[in-house]
Amino acid sequence: MNTGVSGAGNRGLARFLKIAVSVLLLALLVYALDISRIVDSVREVRWWAVPLAVILQLLLFTLASIRWWVLLNYHAYGYRPAALLAPFFVGAFFNNVLPTTIGGSLFRMYYIYRDKHDVTVAVSPIITERLFGFVAMIATAAVIVPFLSRDYAYVRILAGTLPWLLALAVVALVLIGSRWTHRSVHAALTRWRRFRVVAGVLRIVEAIHTYLAHPVLVAQVFAISIAIQLMAAGVYYLLGLGLGATVQLLDYLVIVPLVFVATALPVSIGGLGVREAAAVSLFVAAGMPHDLAGALAFLYLLVLLLGSAPGLYLLLVMQDFRRLYRQARHQRIT
Repeated sequence: MNTGVSGAGNRGLARFLKIAVSVLLLALLVYALDISRIVDSVREVRWWAVPLAVILQLLLFTLASIRWWVLLNYHAYGYRPAALLAPFFVGAFFNNVLPTTIGGSLFRMYYIYRDKHDVTVAVSPIITERLFGFVAMIATAAVIVPFLSRDYAYVRILAGTLPWLLALAVVALVLIGSRWTHRSVHAALTRWRRFRVVAGVLRIVEAIHTYLAHPVLVAQVFAISIAIQLMAAGVYYLLGLGLGATVQLLDYLVIVPLVFVATALPVSIGGLGVREAAAVSLFVAAGMPHDLAGALAFLYLLVLLLGSAPGLYLLLVMQDFRRLYRQARHQRIT
Protein backbone atom coordinates (compact mmCIF):
# COMPACT_ATOMS: atom_id res chain seq x y z
CA MET A 1 0.00 0.00 0.00
CA ASN A 2 1.38 3.41 -1.00
CA THR A 3 1.04 5.46 2.16
CA GLY A 4 2.37 8.58 0.41
CA VAL A 5 -0.41 8.50 -2.16
CA SER A 6 -2.95 7.65 0.54
CA GLY A 7 -1.79 10.55 2.71
CA ALA A 8 -1.93 12.97 -0.21
CA GLY A 9 -5.42 11.73 -1.05
CA ASN A 10 -6.61 12.22 2.53
CA ARG A 11 -5.19 15.74 2.60
CA GLY A 12 -6.86 16.51 -0.70
CA LEU A 13 -10.21 15.22 0.57
CA ALA A 14 -9.88 17.24 3.79
CA ARG A 15 -9.11 20.38 1.79
CA PHE A 16 -12.10 19.75 -0.49
CA LEU A 17 -14.42 19.30 2.49
CA LYS A 18 -13.16 22.51 4.11
CA ILE A 19 -13.74 24.43 0.88
CA ALA A 20 -17.22 22.93 0.66
CA VAL A 21 -18.04 24.04 4.24
CA SER A 22 -16.84 27.58 3.50
CA VAL A 23 -18.83 27.82 0.29
CA LEU A 24 -21.95 26.35 1.92
CA LEU A 25 -21.88 28.75 4.87
CA LEU A 26 -21.31 31.77 2.63
CA ALA A 27 -24.14 30.63 0.37
CA LEU A 28 -26.47 30.30 3.36
CA LEU A 29 -25.56 33.81 4.47
CA VAL A 30 -26.24 35.18 1.01
CA TYR A 31 -29.58 33.37 0.98
CA ALA A 32 -30.60 34.49 4.48
CA LEU A 33 -29.55 38.14 4.20
CA ASP A 34 -30.75 40.94 1.96
CA ILE A 35 -27.70 41.36 -0.24
CA SER A 36 -28.93 44.58 -1.83
CA ARG A 37 -29.21 46.24 1.59
CA ILE A 38 -25.77 44.93 2.56
CA VAL A 39 -24.30 46.40 -0.64
CA ASP A 40 -25.99 49.73 0.12
CA SER A 41 -24.54 49.69 3.65
CA VAL A 42 -21.06 48.97 2.33
CA ARG A 43 -21.36 51.81 -0.19
CA GLU A 44 -22.32 54.24 2.57
CA VAL A 45 -19.50 53.30 4.95
CA ARG A 46 -17.48 56.33 6.02
CA TRP A 47 -14.30 56.81 4.01
CA TRP A 48 -11.93 56.51 6.97
CA ALA A 49 -13.26 53.25 8.39
CA VAL A 50 -11.58 50.72 6.10
CA PRO A 51 -8.14 52.45 5.93
CA LEU A 52 -7.97 52.79 9.71
CA ALA A 53 -9.12 49.19 10.18
CA VAL A 54 -6.43 47.96 7.75
CA ILE A 55 -3.74 49.92 9.63
CA LEU A 56 -4.89 48.41 12.92
CA GLN A 57 -4.93 44.94 11.36
CA LEU A 58 -1.35 45.42 10.16
CA LEU A 59 -0.34 46.46 13.67
CA LEU A 60 -2.12 43.38 15.02
CA PHE A 61 -0.13 41.11 12.70
CA THR A 62 3.06 42.89 13.78
CA LEU A 63 2.27 42.32 17.45
CA ALA A 64 1.45 38.67 16.76
CA SER A 65 4.85 38.25 15.12
CA ILE A 66 6.45 39.70 18.28
CA ARG A 67 4.61 37.09 20.36
CA TRP A 68 6.12 34.41 18.09
CA TRP A 69 9.56 35.97 18.61
CA VAL A 70 9.18 36.04 22.42
CA LEU A 71 8.49 32.30 22.50
CA LEU A 72 11.01 31.41 19.81
CA ASN A 73 13.76 33.48 21.40
CA TYR A 74 13.53 31.31 24.50
CA HIS A 75 14.95 28.42 22.44
CA ALA A 76 16.78 30.00 19.53
CA TYR A 77 18.70 33.12 20.38
CA GLY A 78 19.80 35.34 17.53
CA TYR A 79 16.47 36.01 15.85
CA ARG A 80 15.47 39.66 15.73
CA PRO A 81 11.76 40.64 15.79
CA ALA A 82 12.13 42.39 12.43
CA ALA A 83 13.53 39.20 10.87
CA LEU A 84 10.37 37.27 11.75
CA LEU A 85 7.97 39.90 10.45
CA ALA A 86 8.28 38.89 6.78
CA PRO A 87 7.67 35.13 7.29
CA PHE A 88 4.78 35.95 9.60
CA PHE A 89 3.08 38.05 6.91
CA VAL A 90 3.66 35.33 4.32
CA GLY A 91 2.05 32.88 6.75
CA ALA A 92 -0.88 35.25 7.25
CA PHE A 93 -1.33 35.39 3.49
CA PHE A 94 -1.46 31.59 3.29
CA ASN A 95 -3.91 31.43 6.20
CA ASN A 96 -6.33 34.09 4.99
CA VAL A 97 -6.16 34.01 1.21
CA LEU A 98 -4.98 30.72 -0.27
CA PRO A 99 -6.88 27.40 0.15
CA THR A 100 -3.62 25.42 0.06
CA THR A 101 -2.27 22.49 2.03
CA ILE A 102 0.43 24.80 3.40
CA GLY A 103 -1.19 26.85 6.13
CA GLY A 104 0.47 29.85 7.66
CA SER A 105 1.46 27.99 10.83
CA LEU A 106 3.12 25.19 8.86
CA PHE A 107 4.97 27.72 6.73
CA ARG A 108 6.33 29.43 9.87
CA MET A 109 7.29 26.09 11.39
CA TYR A 110 9.21 25.11 8.29
CA TYR A 111 10.87 28.53 8.12
CA ILE A 112 12.47 27.85 11.52
CA TYR A 113 13.01 24.13 10.92
CA ARG A 114 15.01 24.60 7.75
CA ASP A 115 17.23 27.09 9.61
CA LYS A 116 18.98 24.11 11.25
CA HIS A 117 16.66 23.96 14.28
CA ASP A 118 14.91 20.79 15.41
CA VAL A 119 11.19 20.13 15.47
CA THR A 120 10.84 21.31 19.07
CA VAL A 121 12.08 24.81 18.32
CA ALA A 122 9.99 25.01 15.15
CA VAL A 123 6.68 23.69 16.45
CA SER A 124 6.38 24.37 20.19
CA PRO A 125 6.21 28.21 19.97
CA ILE A 126 3.30 28.07 17.55
CA ILE A 127 1.36 25.49 19.57
CA THR A 128 1.97 27.53 22.72
CA GLU A 129 0.85 30.80 21.14
CA ARG A 130 -2.37 29.09 20.09
CA LEU A 131 -2.97 27.83 23.62
CA PHE A 132 -2.48 31.31 25.06
CA GLY A 133 -4.49 32.86 22.25
CA PHE A 134 -7.46 30.66 23.06
CA VAL A 135 -7.27 31.43 26.78
CA ALA A 136 -6.97 35.14 25.99
CA MET A 137 -10.10 34.98 23.81
CA ILE A 138 -12.14 33.36 26.57
CA ALA A 139 -10.64 35.59 29.28
CA THR A 140 -11.42 38.81 27.39
CA ALA A 141 -15.03 37.84 26.82
CA ALA A 142 -15.50 36.46 30.34
CA VAL A 143 -14.15 39.61 32.03
CA ILE A 144 -16.28 41.99 29.94
CA VAL A 145 -19.59 40.12 29.79
CA PRO A 146 -20.70 41.02 33.38
CA PHE A 147 -20.70 44.69 32.34
CA LEU A 148 -23.19 44.14 29.50
CA SER A 149 -26.92 44.64 29.79
CA ARG A 150 -28.84 41.48 30.65
CA ASP A 151 -31.66 42.61 28.35
CA TYR A 152 -30.23 40.46 25.56
CA ALA A 153 -30.55 36.69 25.77
CA TYR A 154 -27.05 36.10 24.43
CA VAL A 155 -25.57 38.04 27.35
CA ARG A 156 -27.45 35.93 29.88
CA ILE A 157 -26.27 32.74 28.19
CA LEU A 158 -22.65 33.87 28.00
CA ALA A 159 -22.66 35.14 31.58
CA GLY A 160 -23.48 31.62 32.72
CA THR A 161 -21.03 29.76 30.47
CA LEU A 162 -17.93 31.90 29.93
CA PRO A 163 -16.68 31.80 33.55
CA TRP A 164 -16.79 28.01 33.45
CA LEU A 165 -14.98 27.90 30.09
CA LEU A 166 -12.33 30.26 31.45
CA ALA A 167 -11.92 28.14 34.59
CA LEU A 168 -11.50 25.00 32.47
CA ALA A 169 -8.96 26.71 30.22
CA VAL A 170 -6.92 27.93 33.19
CA VAL A 171 -7.04 24.51 34.83
CA ALA A 172 -5.87 22.94 31.56
CA LEU A 173 -2.88 25.31 31.41
CA VAL A 174 -2.04 24.62 35.05
CA LEU A 175 -2.17 20.88 34.43
CA ILE A 176 0.02 21.18 31.35
CA GLY A 177 2.53 23.23 33.32
CA SER A 178 2.50 21.15 36.48
CA ARG A 179 5.39 18.85 37.31
CA TRP A 180 3.08 15.96 38.16
CA THR A 181 1.35 16.06 34.77
CA HIS A 182 4.67 16.47 33.01
CA ARG A 183 6.15 13.45 34.77
CA SER A 184 3.08 11.35 33.98
CA VAL A 185 3.03 12.27 30.30
CA HIS A 186 6.79 11.87 30.05
CA ALA A 187 6.62 8.40 31.62
CA ALA A 188 3.76 7.36 29.33
CA LEU A 189 5.53 8.52 26.16
CA THR A 190 9.08 7.50 27.00
CA ARG A 191 8.36 3.81 26.53
CA TRP A 192 7.39 4.58 22.89
CA ARG A 193 10.24 6.99 22.29
CA ARG A 194 11.82 4.72 19.67
CA PHE A 195 9.10 5.88 17.26
CA ARG A 196 10.07 9.14 15.58
CA VAL A 197 6.61 10.74 15.86
CA VAL A 198 6.34 9.94 19.58
CA ALA A 199 9.84 11.28 20.20
CA GLY A 200 8.87 14.51 18.45
CA VAL A 201 5.67 14.84 20.48
CA LEU A 202 7.61 14.22 23.68
CA ARG A 203 10.09 16.99 22.89
CA ILE A 204 7.23 19.41 22.10
CA VAL A 205 5.42 18.54 25.35
CA GLU A 206 8.63 19.14 27.29
CA ALA A 207 9.12 22.50 25.57
CA ILE A 208 5.57 23.68 26.29
CA HIS A 209 5.95 22.57 29.91
CA THR A 210 9.16 24.60 30.09
CA TYR A 211 7.36 27.70 28.81
CA LEU A 212 4.60 27.36 31.37
CA ALA A 213 7.12 26.89 34.18
CA HIS A 214 8.45 30.43 33.67
CA PRO A 215 5.99 33.02 35.07
CA VAL A 216 7.64 36.01 33.40
CA LEU A 217 7.43 34.39 29.97
CA VAL A 218 3.81 33.36 30.63
CA ALA A 219 2.92 36.92 31.66
CA GLN A 220 4.55 38.39 28.55
CA VAL A 221 2.84 36.04 26.12
CA PHE A 222 -0.53 36.32 27.83
CA ALA A 223 -0.35 40.14 27.89
CA ILE A 224 0.46 40.20 24.17
CA SER A 225 -2.39 37.77 23.49
CA ILE A 226 -4.85 39.99 25.37
CA ALA A 227 -3.61 43.03 23.43
CA ILE A 228 -4.17 41.14 20.17
CA GLN A 229 -7.77 40.42 21.18
CA LEU A 230 -8.36 44.09 22.02
CA MET A 231 -6.92 45.14 18.67
CA ALA A 232 -9.08 42.61 16.81
CA ALA A 233 -12.15 44.00 18.55
CA GLY A 234 -10.93 47.46 17.60
CA VAL A 235 -10.83 46.51 13.92
CA TYR A 236 -14.48 45.40 14.04
CA TYR A 237 -15.40 48.46 16.11
CA LEU A 238 -13.90 50.88 13.57
CA LEU A 239 -15.84 49.19 10.79
CA GLY A 240 -19.02 49.25 12.87
CA LEU A 241 -18.59 52.97 13.51
CA GLY A 242 -18.06 53.51 9.82
CA LEU A 243 -21.31 51.71 9.08
CA GLY A 244 -23.20 53.73 11.67
CA ALA A 245 -23.88 50.77 13.97
CA THR A 246 -24.88 51.66 17.52
CA VAL A 247 -23.60 48.51 19.26
CA GLN A 248 -21.39 49.45 22.21
CA LEU A 249 -17.64 48.84 22.38
CA LEU A 250 -18.09 46.39 25.28
CA ASP A 251 -20.25 44.21 23.04
CA TYR A 252 -17.42 44.05 20.52
CA LEU A 253 -14.99 43.04 23.26
CA VAL A 254 -17.21 40.04 24.03
CA ILE A 255 -18.37 39.11 20.54
CA VAL A 256 -15.12 39.37 18.57
CA PRO A 257 -13.12 36.92 20.74
CA LEU A 258 -15.97 34.42 20.43
CA VAL A 259 -16.00 34.90 16.67
CA PHE A 260 -12.33 33.93 16.65
CA VAL A 261 -12.97 30.93 18.87
CA ALA A 262 -15.42 29.72 16.21
CA THR A 263 -12.96 30.62 13.45
CA ALA A 264 -10.31 28.41 15.06
CA LEU A 265 -12.44 25.30 14.47
CA PRO A 266 -10.66 23.33 11.70
CA VAL A 267 -13.75 22.85 9.55
CA SER A 268 -13.24 25.47 6.83
CA ILE A 269 -10.54 27.20 4.81
CA GLY A 270 -8.94 29.80 7.03
CA GLY A 271 -12.19 30.13 8.98
CA LEU A 272 -13.95 31.51 5.88
CA GLY A 273 -17.71 31.17 6.24
CA VAL A 274 -17.52 30.14 9.89
CA ARG A 275 -16.15 33.56 10.85
CA GLU A 276 -18.80 35.43 8.87
CA ALA A 277 -21.67 33.26 10.10
CA ALA A 278 -20.56 33.61 13.74
CA ALA A 279 -20.11 37.37 13.42
CA VAL A 280 -23.51 37.93 11.84
CA SER A 281 -25.29 35.70 14.38
CA LEU A 282 -23.66 37.28 17.44
CA PHE A 283 -23.95 40.90 16.32
CA VAL A 284 -27.61 40.39 15.41
CA ALA A 285 -28.11 38.88 18.87
CA ALA A 286 -26.58 42.08 20.29
CA GLY A 287 -29.19 44.18 18.51
CA MET A 288 -27.41 45.09 15.28
CA PRO A 289 -29.64 45.10 12.17
CA HIS A 290 -29.12 42.15 9.83
CA ASP A 291 -27.91 44.27 6.93
CA LEU A 292 -25.31 46.07 9.07
CA ALA A 293 -24.13 42.79 10.63
CA GLY A 294 -23.72 41.29 7.16
CA ALA A 295 -21.89 44.38 5.89
CA LEU A 296 -19.62 44.33 8.95
CA ALA A 297 -18.73 40.66 8.41
CA PHE A 298 -17.86 41.14 4.76
CA LEU A 299 -15.99 44.41 5.37
CA TYR A 300 -13.85 42.61 7.94
CA LEU A 301 -13.09 39.96 5.34
CA LEU A 302 -11.95 42.75 3.01
CA VAL A 303 -9.75 44.21 5.74
CA LEU A 304 -8.27 40.79 6.45
CA LEU A 305 -7.40 40.30 2.79
CA LEU A 306 -5.85 43.76 2.51
CA GLY A 307 -3.95 43.27 5.76
CA SER A 308 -2.57 39.98 4.42
CA ALA A 309 -1.50 41.55 1.10
CA PRO A 310 2.09 42.29 2.27
CA GLY A 311 2.55 38.52 2.47
CA LEU A 312 1.73 38.20 -1.23
CA TYR A 313 4.19 40.98 -2.07
CA LEU A 314 6.95 39.32 -0.05
CA LEU A 315 6.22 35.94 -1.63
CA LEU A 316 6.47 37.43 -5.12
CA VAL A 317 9.62 39.51 -4.64
CA MET A 318 11.65 37.23 -2.37
CA GLN A 319 12.96 34.12 -4.09
CA ASP A 320 13.86 32.53 -0.76
CA PHE A 321 10.21 32.46 0.32
CA ARG A 322 9.11 30.90 -2.98
CA ARG A 323 11.77 28.22 -2.64
CA LEU A 324 10.76 27.65 0.98
CA TYR A 325 7.13 27.26 -0.05
CA ARG A 326 8.03 24.61 -2.62
CA GLN A 327 10.16 22.74 -0.08
CA ALA A 328 7.43 22.88 2.58
CA ARG A 329 4.91 21.40 0.15
CA HIS A 330 7.00 18.30 -0.46
CA GLN A 331 8.66 17.70 2.90
CA ARG A 332 7.45 16.98 6.40
CA ILE A 333 8.80 18.33 9.65
CA THR A 334 10.18 15.23 11.36
